[in-house]
Amino acid sequence: MAIGVGSIVNGDIFKVRYKSKVLADISGEYYLAVYLMEDGILYRQSSAATNPFEHNYVIRKSNGGGFGSQISQDELTKNNTITGTVEFEIDPNWNKEKLSATAIIWKKEGTNYNIINANSNNL
Repeated sequence: MAIGVGSIVNGDIFKVRYKSKVLADISGEYYLAVYLMEDGILYRQSSAATNPFEHNYVIRKSNGGGFGSQISQDELTKNNTITGTVEFEIDPNWNKEKLSATAIIWKKEGTNYNIINANSNNL
């Protein structure tokens, strides 16, 4: 499965659009998650040589929990396109210029979730 992601900020809303294409007929439990992430967060870390330590790729919010929402089996057919939009409210304490969106397609196998594909987009 291929995945693309784009994002814009409108006031205090971070809007993410995603588009995925199924490249072959597949089956199983697949999930699509969209994450709002922030870079450049300065915070103490006990194992760091210097503090505050700069933390990047910090997940601020996600849609549908940690692994997103399950993709229906009907959508997992070759050449099918899956599109959607997710909106996140931006906390006023976050740095809008350092926000990004990441979309990940997961496949659940047993109790494990394995990454199938991912894509990110900075503002």
